[in-house]
Parts: sequence; C-alpha cells; structure tokens
Amino acid sequence: MTVTNLPVIAGMSPMPLPGFERERWTTCYVERLDVGDVFSVIAEPFRPAVLLEADVEAIPGEAHGWFSGVGRYVDTGELTCFKVRGNVSAVVRCDMQYRVQR
Repeated sequence: MTVTNLPVIAGMSPMPLPGFERERWTTCYVERLDVGDVFSVIAEPFRPAVLLEADVEAIPGEAHGWFSGVGRYVDTGELTCFKVRGNVSAVVRCDMQYRVQR
C-alpha cells in the first residue's frame, strides 16, 4: 500500500512522524482518526484520503455514535464527505500525517 503522490492542501503540509523508517499502516475505528490523518475505510476499495474535518455524534445507549468527516483523496485531490458509524474499520498511515501550517 504505497502512497507516493501526496496532494497539496492549503494550510497543511505532510510531516513524517518519529519512530518510522518507512511507510507503515495500521487499522483502527474511524472514530479514532484525527484531522490530518491519511486513511482509507476498509469496506471500500483502498483509496487513501487526508481527513480535513471530523465530528463525532453520540447515540444515546450505544457504544459508538456517528462519525462524519470531509477528506481529500490522495490520488485525485477531490473532496469526499461521509457519515458512518464510529466503529467502522479503517486503515491509517502511521509514519506521516498532515499538520496545520502556522
């Protein structure tokens, strides 16, 4: 799962995370994602996106609520909006993340 072309995102830049010598991915629930993460939902074909906005909406009496977000696909730069249950599985890139430029 190699991502070579990273999109330019206004106000954000890709930054390597310490402790990794090469590209690494792991799985998690989408509700654990943070803005700037490079991820792909496991139920879909592998298509990494950068998470630009995220919101978690609790569901009374449920362990996992709704997770809604906006992402930018790495391959084309197009935006995607989604709303899924928070316990949907995703793969997330461990070795880098987009960070807000200050």
